[in-house]
Amino acid sequence: MLYFVYNPHIVGVVVAHNMEEGDFVAQIPFFPPMEKASKYTSEYCSDLLAKAIGGGPESEAFDASDLRVRDAKPWAMSALVADRFRSGRVFLAGDSAHLFPPAGGFGMNTGVQDAHNLAWKVAYVLKGLASPPLLETYSPERRKIAVKNTCLSIANFEETVKVARAFGLDPGMANGLVSVLSSANQFTALHQPVEKLTESLLSLGRAQTSPLSPLRPLQQIYLNQLLTQEKSLRLLYPEEDIGFCYDDPEVDWDGGSSFPESGKSNRGAAASFIPKVKAGSRFPHFEVRDPASDRTYSTVDVIGRHGDVFLLFLTNAGHAADLRKAFASLGEEYAVTPVFLNCEAEGMSEAKEELAGGGLFLRCDLSHLRFDSELSANDAVLTRPDGHVARILDLSSGCSSDLLKEAFETAGLSRRQRGVSSPPL
Repeated sequence: MLYFVYNPHIVGVVVAHNMEEGDFVAQIPFFPPMEKASKYTSEYCSDLLAKAIGGGPESEAFDASDLRVRDAKPWAMSALVADRFRSGRVFLAGDSAHLFPPAGGFGMNTGVQDAHNLAWKVAYVLKGLASPPLLETYSPERRKIAVKNTCLSIANFEETVKVARAFGLDPGMANGLVSVLSSANQFTALHQPVEKLTESLLSLGRAQTSPLSPLRPLQQIYLNQLLTQEKSLRLLYPEEDIGFCYDDPEVDWDGGSSFPESGKSNRGAAASFIPKVKAGSRFPHFEVRDPASDRTYSTVDVIGRHGDVFLLFLTNAGHAADLRKAFASLGEEYAVTPVFLNCEAEGMSEAKEELAGGGLFLRCDLSHLRFDSELSANDAVLTRPDGHVARILDLSSGCSSDLLKEAFETAGLSRRQRGVSSPPL
């Protein structure tokens, strides 16, 4: 939960980290060198928070006796992405690889995605299921997503600033004012008067947020337009959280505050997401049924429960026999399990016994799906342990063991290495 506070005493954002425990973080604009961090004592912060909640000196209704300030530290907002996420045996993930403005909540999500991308690759290489070059895919795949999320975070921050500007509070003007006054603050004799002048000017700016301001009717009209037309900060980003694609082109970002159209998101649109069956994207959710147990579950669970192998999904029963033979001839050379969807054709019951490493035979209704797909009726989909589509195989000319081997090795897999030590990373 986010609370944006604008009143004559304080401007800031209060973030609820744990509502049950009463754990909150408050972000207050800070203007060094005109302000000193030492100013933010527990008493000063408690007073600010009481005013943010609504219990200023003029009010006795709010009891702040149980308010505890745990810590106060200066913090500078950043938008940084490392040039590369790997150097030899060292891999960067999370905040060590990228720092975003806190507008949209992409920091933790992107960090978790980094680990999700890297963990299975390291495990496969150490187990001899994939060759070390597979690890080279981590940096380019994750860095392009980090750059996109950085661009979106910057854009989201600009959206939040629109609300401040509706009250006549422009961060750019405030920073410019502080920059001008700080030059005069170089003279010791002027320290105190310049700092007092700075506080007076900032207070004057905050006074524009008063409900008694003559500008309030105009402010209200502008704010209503921002909030009702979805021009302010969105809080749901399914496309960016689970719809990102590793096969998308790179975003050419120079690290500055400006960024290309390819890095922008359609922020004015509704927070919707249409799954895709596309190389590089997450394999979409749909329900499948196990005829043997009559249990129904999601394709996401199918992939999760078989995280030690790639899965090859086939929906065309006409190719099932050829695919079964190709897998049987490969034996257990590669860590891949076939998944036959709606392929319980005559003779397939024997296939369960012949398939090395087993095969999954599931039923599903695909008629209602409206995926923006690259699939044709003759395709099979190879998914990685992290749920992303590694390859889409064209089986229109048949399915052979050579075709499977080429697809598996292009995806980074290698023949199982038995009785050998793990290769170096």
